[in-house]
Amino acid sequence: MVAHILPKPDAKNPASISKTIMTDVLRNQLGFNGVIMTDDMTIEAITDHFDVGRAAVESVKSGSDIILVGHDYNRIVQTANSLKNAVQKGEISEQRINESIARIIALKRKYGINNSKVGNVNIEGINQSISKLQNENLK
Repeated sequence: MVAHILPKPDAKNPASISKTIMTDVLRNQLGFNGVIMTDDMTIEAITDHFDVGRAAVESVKSGSDIILVGHDYNRIVQTANSLKNAVQKGEISEQRINESIARIIALKRKYGINNSKVGNVNIEGINQSISKLQNENLK
Protein backbone atom coordinates (compact mmCIF):
# COMPACT_ATOMS: atom_id res chain seq x y z
CA MET A 1 0.00 0.00 0.00
CA VAL A 2 1.36 3.38 -0.94
CA ALA A 3 0.70 6.27 1.41
CA HIS A 4 0.06 9.92 0.72
CA ILE A 5 3.48 10.98 1.99
CA LEU A 6 5.86 13.27 0.10
CA PRO A 7 8.99 11.16 -0.27
CA LYS A 8 12.39 12.60 -1.15
CA PRO A 9 12.65 11.03 -4.61
CA ASP A 10 9.47 12.94 -5.59
CA ALA A 11 8.88 15.94 -3.33
CA LYS A 12 6.17 17.23 -5.70
CA ASN A 13 3.70 14.31 -5.63
CA PRO A 14 2.43 12.10 -2.82
CA ALA A 15 3.69 8.52 -3.18
CA SER A 16 0.13 7.45 -4.05
CA ILE A 17 0.24 9.42 -7.31
CA SER A 18 3.98 9.33 -7.95
CA LYS A 19 5.37 7.52 -11.00
CA THR A 20 8.82 7.98 -9.48
CA ILE A 21 7.84 5.99 -6.39
CA MET A 22 5.53 3.34 -7.83
CA THR A 23 7.11 2.63 -11.20
CA ASP A 24 10.71 3.81 -11.01
CA VAL A 25 11.48 2.74 -7.44
CA LEU A 26 9.03 -0.05 -6.53
CA ARG A 27 8.72 -1.78 -9.89
CA ASN A 28 12.00 -1.01 -11.67
CA GLN A 29 14.62 -0.55 -8.93
CA LEU A 30 13.21 -2.97 -6.34
CA GLY A 31 11.66 -5.43 -8.81
CA PHE A 32 8.28 -5.48 -7.06
CA ASN A 33 5.75 -7.21 -9.32
CA GLY A 34 2.88 -7.46 -6.87
CA VAL A 35 -0.28 -5.42 -6.48
CA ILE A 36 0.13 -1.77 -5.53
CA MET A 37 -2.84 -0.31 -3.66
CA THR A 38 -3.31 3.27 -2.57
CA ASP A 39 -4.21 4.46 0.86
CA ASP A 40 -7.74 5.89 1.06
CA MET A 41 -8.07 8.65 -1.52
CA THR A 42 -10.69 10.42 0.62
CA ILE A 43 -8.07 11.36 3.21
CA GLU A 44 -7.49 15.11 3.47
CA ALA A 45 -3.90 14.72 2.24
CA ILE A 46 -5.52 14.11 -1.15
CA THR A 47 -8.87 15.92 -0.94
CA ASP A 48 -7.28 19.16 0.30
CA HIS A 49 -5.02 19.31 -2.75
CA PHE A 50 -6.53 17.21 -5.54
CA ASP A 51 -9.80 16.21 -7.13
CA VAL A 52 -10.29 12.57 -6.08
CA GLY A 53 -11.15 11.41 -9.61
CA ARG A 54 -8.13 13.15 -11.09
CA ALA A 55 -5.88 11.78 -8.34
CA ALA A 56 -7.14 8.26 -9.11
CA VAL A 57 -6.34 8.66 -12.80
CA GLU A 58 -2.86 9.96 -12.01
CA SER A 59 -2.35 7.11 -9.55
CA VAL A 60 -3.18 4.43 -12.13
CA LYS A 61 -1.03 6.17 -14.73
CA SER A 62 1.79 6.20 -12.17
CA GLY A 63 1.53 2.49 -11.42
CA SER A 64 -1.12 1.67 -8.83
CA ASP A 65 -3.41 -1.29 -9.39
CA ILE A 66 -6.14 -0.68 -6.80
CA ILE A 67 -7.53 2.71 -5.79
CA LEU A 68 -9.02 2.74 -2.30
CA VAL A 69 -12.00 5.08 -1.86
CA GLY A 70 -13.68 4.10 1.36
CA HIS A 71 -15.83 6.83 2.82
CA ASP A 72 -18.06 8.55 0.33
CA TYR A 73 -20.31 6.86 -2.23
CA ASN A 74 -20.29 9.95 -4.47
CA ARG A 75 -16.50 9.89 -4.54
CA ILE A 76 -16.54 6.19 -5.39
CA VAL A 77 -18.78 6.94 -8.38
CA GLN A 78 -16.62 9.96 -9.31
CA THR A 79 -13.47 7.82 -9.19
CA ALA A 80 -14.98 5.02 -11.29
CA ASN A 81 -16.26 7.53 -13.87
CA SER A 82 -12.92 9.36 -14.00
CA LEU A 83 -11.04 6.12 -14.60
CA LYS A 84 -13.54 4.97 -17.24
CA ASN A 85 -13.34 8.32 -19.04
CA ALA A 86 -9.53 8.25 -18.94
CA VAL A 87 -9.53 4.82 -20.60
CA GLN A 88 -12.12 5.86 -23.18
CA LYS A 89 -10.07 8.97 -24.06
CA GLY A 90 -6.84 6.97 -24.27
CA GLU A 91 -5.22 8.71 -21.32
CA ILE A 92 -4.92 5.30 -19.67
CA SER A 93 -4.38 2.43 -22.09
CA GLU A 94 -6.32 -0.81 -21.95
CA GLN A 95 -2.93 -2.52 -21.75
CA ARG A 96 -2.19 -0.60 -18.53
CA ILE A 97 -5.54 -1.72 -17.06
CA ASN A 98 -4.89 -5.31 -18.18
CA GLU A 99 -1.52 -5.27 -16.38
CA SER A 100 -3.29 -4.37 -13.13
CA ILE A 101 -5.99 -6.96 -13.72
CA ALA A 102 -3.35 -9.66 -14.28
CA ARG A 103 -1.60 -8.78 -11.01
CA ILE A 104 -4.90 -8.73 -9.10
CA ILE A 105 -6.01 -12.08 -10.55
CA ALA A 106 -2.62 -13.63 -9.73
CA LEU A 107 -2.93 -12.42 -6.13
CA LYS A 108 -6.48 -13.78 -5.83
CA ARG A 109 -5.38 -17.14 -7.22
CA LYS A 110 -2.41 -17.29 -4.86
CA TYR A 111 -4.70 -16.98 -1.85
CA GLY A 112 -7.68 -18.86 -3.28
CA ILE A 113 -9.91 -15.79 -3.35
CA ASN A 114 -12.92 -16.02 -5.61
CA ASN A 115 -16.10 -14.06 -6.12
CA SER A 116 -18.37 -16.38 -4.20
CA LYS A 117 -20.73 -14.87 -1.70
CA VAL A 118 -19.45 -14.86 1.87
CA GLY A 119 -21.81 -15.73 4.72
CA ASN A 120 -22.21 -13.82 7.94
CA VAL A 121 -18.99 -13.16 9.79
CA ASN A 122 -18.71 -14.27 13.42
CA ILE A 123 -17.34 -11.01 14.83
CA GLU A 124 -17.45 -12.27 18.41
CA GLY A 125 -15.41 -15.34 17.45
CA ILE A 126 -12.84 -13.17 15.69
CA ASN A 127 -12.60 -10.88 18.70
CA GLN A 128 -12.11 -13.87 21.01
CA SER A 129 -9.34 -15.23 18.76
CA ILE A 130 -7.61 -11.86 18.75
CA SER A 131 -7.86 -11.57 22.55
CA LYS A 132 -6.47 -15.08 22.96
CA LEU A 133 -3.50 -14.31 20.69
CA GLN A 134 -2.84 -11.05 22.49
CA ASN A 135 -2.92 -12.75 25.89
CA GLU A 136 -0.58 -15.53 24.71
CA ASN A 137 1.91 -13.13 23.13
CA LEU A 138 1.94 -10.42 25.79
CA LYS A 139 3.03 -12.71 28.62
